[in-house]
Amino acid sequence: MNKPRFVETVAMPTAKFAHAVEVLPSARLLFTSGLTGVTIDGKLKEGCEAQAIQA
Repeated sequence: MNKPRFVETVAMPTAKFAHAVEVLPSARLLFTSGLTGVTIDGKLKEGCEAQAIQA
């Protein structure tokens, strides 16, 4: 069964999706999509590199 994953240091998604989905059990793959460089308090990190790291 696929497992939704959420990251505490990233803002919660505004739509109905998870930060990532882990495919179990034998493959142990992780898929991400739609993440932004927004912090948990809703602030956008400054600069492309900082946003990529936050995402």
